[in-house]
Amino acid sequence: MLRLVDVYAGYSEGLVLKGLSLEVRERQVVALLGRNGAGKTTALRAIMGLLPIQRGEITWRGEPIHRLQPHQISRRGIALVPQGRRIFPSLTVRENLLIAARQRQTGEEGATGGGWTLKRIYEIFPVLRQRDRIGGTRLSGGEQQMLAIARALMTQPELLLCDEPSEGLAPIMVERVAGVLTTLKKSGLAILLVEQNLEVALSVADYVYIIDDGRVVYQGLPGELARDQATQVRFLGASA
Repeated sequence: MLRLVDVYAGYSEGLVLKGLSLEVRERQVVALLGRNGAGKTTALRAIMGLLPIQRGEITWRGEPIHRLQPHQISRRGIALVPQGRRIFPSLTVRENLLIAARQRQTGEEGATGGGWTLKRIYEIFPVLRQRDRIGGTRLSGGEQQMLAIARALMTQPELLLCDEPSEGLAPIMVERVAGVLTTLKKSGLAILLVEQNLEVALSVADYVYIIDDGRVVYQGLPGELARDQATQVRFLGASA
């Protein structure tokens, strides 16, 4: 489905990704873990076309996409939930959702059928139904995160890129975000999840990559990583 092969990318200060290779398969949730500065957000930006790569290849369903613009990548069925939410604060919840909505061509190969409607969104995110006419600035941090995820879903993605969805949230909202991700997983949506909360990541993921200094240093099943305290301490800074 999505594949990164030997990807190098960075900024004026230098390279961040240094030969990153990973894969997300159909209906799979993949967690991308690592310390701050390891290259997780940079990887999502490169996939989404927000950062040009210097070497390597990014393919989506066999098609190279690393030279496409972000809107072209979005139209192919990839959506980003950015770190920091970045909703439109001057718009209501409903307006935020409708501005993201678009129609996917029926019969397009690999399409999900364009099943994300306001009705379905409000079934999964009942708090957004309750806040339907409220402006973005009046939402709590957790509600803004729910809106950011819901807004991405309104673009009818086949793959959702989630960048730190639980960051800065109260424990009860972290639990709710994890519940939403589990619901999306059950719906068959593929997800590439960047997450600092190891418990959340391992509870949702089907497969895990850890990156350090811009390259993969560990990959495996979440249960294996949960039992591997040495790897957690070495690459994630988890307590022994």
